[in-house]
Order: sequence, then C-alpha cells, then structure tokens
Amino acid sequence: NPYAPLVQISSFKLRNKIVKVDEVHNGRAILPLPITAIKQLDLKHDENFFSFDLLALSLSDPQNIKYQYQLSGFNEQWINTDASIRTAVFTNVPHGKYEFKYRAANADGIWSNEQVVRIVIHPAFNQTLGFRVTVVAFTILLLLGAYWLRLRNLMLQKKRLKQEVDEKTSVLRLQKLAIEDQNRLLEKQKKEIEEQIDKVIDMTRQIHESDERKIRYFTSVSHEIRTPLTLISGPIEKLLDTIDQNDPHYTSIKMI
Repeated sequence: NPYAPLVQISSFKLRNKIVKVDEVHNGRAILPLPITAIKQLDLKHDENFFSFDLLALSLSDPQNIKYQYQLSGFNEQWINTDASIRTAVFTNVPHGKYEFKYRAANADGIWSNEQVVRIVIHPAFNQTLGFRVTVVAFTILLLLGAYWLRLRNLMLQKKRLKQEVDEKTSVLRLQKLAIEDQNRLLEKQKKEIEEQIDKVIDMTRQIHESDERKIRYFTSVSHEIRTPLTLISGPIEKLLDTIDQNDPHYTSIKMI
C-alpha cells in the first residue's frame, strides 16, 4: 500500500476526561472549535495532565497501523505505539510552550506527514515574571525598610548617647567648677592660716625677746641690788660679832 494513512486527533482529555466543544473549564472554553480544527491549546498551570486520542484511516489492514508522537520541548524522541493503544498521555508538564507532533504509518511503513498542535501551558501567578519582579521589588523594599529602620534606630541611639554624654559632660564641668572653687577657697584658707601662723610665730618671737629683755633687766637689777647688800652685810656681820646678844639692839641689827 503506497498511501499513507490519514491521521487526526479524535478527542482531547483533561485528567482522563474528554473535553467537549465549548465546555467550560476554569472559567473558559478550552475548545471553542472541534479538536481537529484547533491549532493551539491554551492551558492553565493546573491543566498539565492531558492526553490525545489519535485516529488514522487506512483502507487496507487498519489493525496494523502504527503511530508515533512526541511533545516537543518536553520529550524530544518519538514514542511508538500501535492501533491497540492510540492515546498519547502527558503528566506533570511544566508551564511553557510545546508542540504536540504526531503521525501514522500503514502496514507497509508508509508514514503520513507530521501534524502539529501548539500547546501553551501558562504559569501560575506565583510563577510569572510579573510575580517574581513583584516579589523581588517587595523584598528590596523590605530590605530598604529594614535598613532604614536600622539606620533610624542607630541615629536615635546616637542622639540619645550624645545627650547622655552632653549631660554627663555638663555635670562633670559643674563638678570641676565646684572643685576649682573649693580649691581656691582652700588655697585662700591655707594662705590665711599661713599668715596666722606667721603672726603667731612673730608674736612668739616678740614675747620671747621681751622675756629675754625682762630676764636681762631683772638680772641686772638683782646684780645691782646684791652688790650694795653685800657691802652692807659685811660690816653688819662684823658689828654683830662685837655686840653682846643680850644687847637690846642685837635683834634689830640681826634682822638687817
């Protein structure tokens, strides 16, 4: 048989359930037209478990028709099957753009032309570029906010520390002034005490000198008095030696 069979998709399934024309799934109709007229399927991220039923028409020996298919971008090698298993099943297909290619061969190995259906699986919102950009921008804003808060806290801490330092410096300055005043007062009192000590020493020296002058004076006076008395006592003693003790003048002379 030199004629290749005519091959087409007889049905499209989501999770092993046939999708009918204009049937609503996730808020829209996946097949606005029969599957044989569809050139592109737009699926959502959770519609990644799907299958195609293939059908090839050949007038001679149809039970020996062979099929090949692949999902370009998901698996790059042709998958072989026969008339007993005409379903191409794909599971857990990630979001992206693919091409479902299929063809059939008659019993003599004459292959039909390759047929193509484009499939677009749209990413979930958290898988879109916009979401990632938003997350990155939000993360940057969070980091900037955290940095700003940290910087603000550091500035407030710096301000508080400066106030504390200024207050302590002011207290220390006042204490220093008080100590200086106290030192000046102590220095003044020291000078006054030293002056008083000098006065006391001077007065003591003057008293000492006065005492010495008095001692010298009384010594001189005593010497001057003792000399005449010595001169008088000698003759009196001789006079007493010559007078009888019974003489009434003896006692008076002896008193002298």
